[in-house]
Amino acid sequence: KACNAIAEVILQIEEKQREVAIGIGGGHYAPRFTDMALERNMAFGHIAAKYAVPYLNEEMLRKMIEATPGCKKAYFHGEYGGIEEMLKKLGVSTA
Repeated sequence: KACNAIAEVILQIEEKQREVAIGIGGGHYAPRFTDMALERNMAFGHIAAKYAVPYLNEEMLRKMIEATPGCKKAYFHGEYGGIEEMLKKLGVSTA
């Protein structure tokens, strides 16, 4: 009986589709990306704070994207033109 009850609950759970993204810039605790995740029902896989941006290169961005299943977009808190170009090259749109 317990297994049937658990199975029934699992089948009733509605899986919500969320936009999956990475975040670039902002402070260490990423308040802007946290707000976006809560207000827009989004999921951020990886966030590179402003202090880490100088260390980002195409390989690191590729690893962030690959480790974030379903990632199709990157959001920015600040202006990072060079990063945007690398992301476009990797097939990720920017906002």
